[in-house]
Amino acid sequence: MYEPIKKEQKLNALILKAVSNPVRIYLLEEIRNKKICVCELAKKLNMSFGAISKHFSVLKNAGLVYEERDGNNIYYRLTCECIFDLVETSKQVFDCINKKRRL
Repeated sequence: MYEPIKKEQKLNALILKAVSNPVRIYLLEEIRNKKICVCELAKKLNMSFGAISKHFSVLKNAGLVYEERDGNNIYYRLTCECIFDLVETSKQVFDCINKKRRL
């Protein structure tokens, strides 16, 4: 990789990539305040258990969630609530871009 790229910049890119998918943002929002099984999320989204697990794998790899097991059930928890600050900031950037386009 390019020499001047710092470890923090690589981590930022990993986090941004993890939240660049609407399904993953939905999953983060779903686990924000409640314990919900991956199997329930799969049903809600009409997706396979494997597809949901892959999305959580991306989030886990970025350090945004961690896994808890309870028997055969898998639950994920947020590592840091501040990820929603990033999501809110992206909404503000979107609004700003749209304003500039209208001018």
